[in-house]
Amino acid sequence: MSRKWTVVAFALLMVAVGGCQRALPTVATSTTDFGLPTLTQAPEPETQPRANTPQVQVDTPGQYSWSLRDTKTGETRGSANQSAFANTVESMVKAWIAFDFLNGLGPASPSQADLKTMHRMLNVSDDQAAQQLYRRRGSDAVIQRLISTCGLTGTRITTGWWSKTRMTAADATRMGQCLFDGRHLSPQWTEWLRAEMRNVAPSNAFGIAEAPGLAGQRLAIKNGWTEHSGTRNWAVNCLAVWADKVLAVLVSYPIGLGQAHGASVCRQVAEQLFPAEK
Repeated sequence: MSRKWTVVAFALLMVAVGGCQRALPTVATSTTDFGLPTLTQAPEPETQPRANTPQVQVDTPGQYSWSLRDTKTGETRGSANQSAFANTVESMVKAWIAFDFLNGLGPASPSQADLKTMHRMLNVSDDQAAQQLYRRRGSDAVIQRLISTCGLTGTRITTGWWSKTRMTAADATRMGQCLFDGRHLSPQWTEWLRAEMRNVAPSNAFGIAEAPGLAGQRLAIKNGWTEHSGTRNWAVNCLAVWADKVLAVLVSYPIGLGQAHGASVCRQVAEQLFPAEK
């Protein structure tokens, strides 16, 4: 083969390979656990921390990311992968499911039965309650509204699975801000949602809320956690909103370490960002 045709063949091969790299994965339809690829988008530029702001380092296998957003100044800082590593959201997204359901009522008020359903979903993280509201509001459309309403850039829908939505830590803090910024939900139901998240069952308030430096803060919490037998990994996510701050920590790690390990990573991040006064 001549040198000219060798160069042409090589160029065509590179185009084909590049096309394969850009192809999106096929969505699995099995009801068993399955893994989805981590988002590989370029990270957002990170705001440089102030000189007296603690650095964060946690020793854990697998992956973790964190993002801290100041809702007044817009300042955001986080791990280098805060916009690249996407974990399955698990129950963390139930806060949005409640928001979306309330917002969809317009000027009407929810029934007492619906209030009880949302309370179970938020307080003790009832999956069946979440599934009921998710389906009533159009299933995948619930997550699509989350992406468009809150301006998420690193979130992907998994068809038919609210829990397997893939989200970055940076997007989790965008969602946390969006829940309470008053742009879409009435003041009455914004405060109702905040109160529910401030009073989750103790078993649901692990991680960020355990940091001594945040004692006394009125944290609105929604955590998510699931043991994935298919991937042999735990997915643990912690979301806390208070005053003018939103903190999200996402963790994926080997299944043998148990849920407590993920809770510990969330707590350690919060402890380093907000050390207790001596």
